[in-house]
Amino acid sequence: MKKIDVMEALLDANSNVPASIISFVGANLKDIDKDNSIVFNHDADNVFEACGIVEKDTKIFAKAVNDYMESLPEDGRARSKAIEFVFNSGNSKWMLLCVIAAMKAMSEHETSDFEDLLRQIRMLKRKGRQNDGE
Repeated sequence: MKKIDVMEALLDANSNVPASIISFVGANLKDIDKDNSIVFNHDADNVFEACGIVEKDTKIFAKAVNDYMESLPEDGRARSKAIEFVFNSGNSKWMLLCVIAAMKAMSEHETSDFEDLLRQIRMLKRKGRQNDGE
């Protein structure tokens, strides 16, 4: 059985598995799915296609993250928990989707080289600290 199948079963609406168990399984169950590897096609029309991401991947990702976050108590839905869930899933396509989204967001701010990227990350970190303090 693939890790993604286990995670989807745990996140099923009829499942009463606590979020802490889901997180533990996600962190500790190794993904042995060889089909989870990414095949890049740098000649594709857009970045998603170039990275082997299809629409079905984005739908599965969105549903899994939404189901997980909805399974948490309303006062315990920190964004970092969604990031932890994606990271612990071991699903390379999910992580790749996050990287693509982050890079697209940064490109909107015209970051063009590595130093600009680091500056942008520092700015986002400061902004995050300010928002957490409010």
